[in-house]
Amino acid sequence: MKKALLFCVMALISLSTFSQTSFADIAMSDGNMYPFSASYTVANGGSIYVPVSAFTAGTGPYWDLSSYQGVEFSFTCTANDLNKKMILRAGVVKADLSGVVDALKDVVFTTETQVVTYNLSEEPFASNSKWIWGFKNPWSGNDVFTDSITVNSIKALSTLTSVPKTSIDKDAIVDVYNITGTLVRKGIKGSEATIGLSNGIYIVGNKKMYVKNN
Repeated sequence: MKKALLFCVMALISLSTFSQTSFADIAMSDGNMYPFSASYTVANGGSIYVPVSAFTAGTGPYWDLSSYQGVEFSFTCTANDLNKKMILRAGVVKADLSGVVDALKDVVFTTETQVVTYNLSEEPFASNSKWIWGFKNPWSGNDVFTDSITVNSIKALSTLTSVPKTSIDKDAIVDVYNITGTLVRKGIKGSEATIGLSNGIYIVGNKKMYVKNN
């Protein structure tokens, strides 16, 4: 039986970060700043766009994040919306500026505050660009909350790094989700929760864990 090594992580798809820059401090390709000085709230099935400008083929606008390694979102939700799912969309600009492709992420609120990170070295960024036109959430009417969610911040990450080791209560009964929000194990003891899982990031109980089976 392989021994699982568990590491706590600060985001669903990447590792914890050192340096962060608010999107309010990054100009888009049109020279405009889009301040993020207050929280954006999505209520009753509504949605938000950041920014509000439409993308025009050949010109943009877009954020050039070539010098960054990731993008981090911080969300909060109401207690009634715990364990519900939303879909976050990032508009990734094609390398030839002909249009935008979607980078979609399922977000499951296991706690009232959730952090979600895009790794800019992964797809669809890797085969397109590190230019982002904007963000939208929720993605569709089928993936909205009953009450509301709040976007607390959007930050560009200059560094992604490793994280410290942690553990979970071996006697606790937990559910296990993968990073897409799919339930992979239900009502299992903490000591058995990650045995045999593929390497990757999971939500074990209320903790985000990096699982590495040696």
